[in-house]
Amino acid sequence: MPPFSPGTDNRVTCTTSVYVLAPGVARQIAAQNKGRRYLLVQNVGNANPATIKTDTNPSAQADGMGLDPATTAAGGQGGSWEPAMVPSNAINAISTLGTTLVVIEGI
Repeated sequence: MPPFSPGTDNRVTCTTSVYVLAPGVARQIAAQNKGRRYLLVQNVGNANPATIKTDTNPSAQADGMGLDPATTAAGGQGGSWEPAMVPSNAINAISTLGTTLVVIEGI
């Protein structure tokens, strides 16, 4: 997808999805998408951290980038990932004890 350009339609349509991660079970939370222009992943669970990883499922809690639960971040919003360089790769997640993730994807 080309960068934003003056004189063109630069609108982004966002979709919000909620994923409840079962304890210790990795799953895909966003499919590969070469048209993705925005991505936000938030851990809104109350107690348990999550780990996210691009392309492949994380095999364990330490196999990727960690997101704290909502109760540990200031303001209770949870750990989040909002990359400046938006990946087109698939995004996968795991939580040892289970948690809830919110994914906002813009196209």
